[in-house]
Amino acid sequence: MRDKLRGSLLLEIVSVLILFITFSLVSVNQYIKQRTNDYRPQAAFWAEVGSAIGHQPGVVALTTDYGYPLAYYGWQNSDPWPLAPDIQNFNETFSSLAGRKSYFLITDFDEYDRQPDLQMLLTSRYSVLTQGKGYIVFDLLHPKK
Repeated sequence: MRDKLRGSLLLEIVSVLILFITFSLVSVNQYIKQRTNDYRPQAAFWAEVGSAIGHQPGVVALTTDYGYPLAYYGWQNSDPWPLAPDIQNFNETFSSLAGRKSYFLITDFDEYDRQPDLQMLLTSRYSVLTQGKGYIVFDLLHPKK
């Protein structure tokens, strides 16, 4: 009986030890992965974009992550422009989302390429307010004549 109890206790100790070592290795691995990610270039990019717009209200943005990095790092709020599959009627969508806005920001150029109607409208009707490496801002307040 005593040997059986001792064997059971030893099995429990070994199981807890294995669980602890596994958890420790996973934790260290995650820590190392997080330390290798350097988000400073992204922060600098979004800060530049926010400054380029001038932290003005009335921005519609076709960006990644629903514009959260722009809000956090660039101190610039924006309304997200929908992805191509989510647009049923382009003209109605543009009127409702961008009709009373001042600027249209593009940073997600892959999605911009999937929306030829948006490209055509912005480039034919509106001038570029500012642009830089990785972004372009259209001025919705002053349409081309």
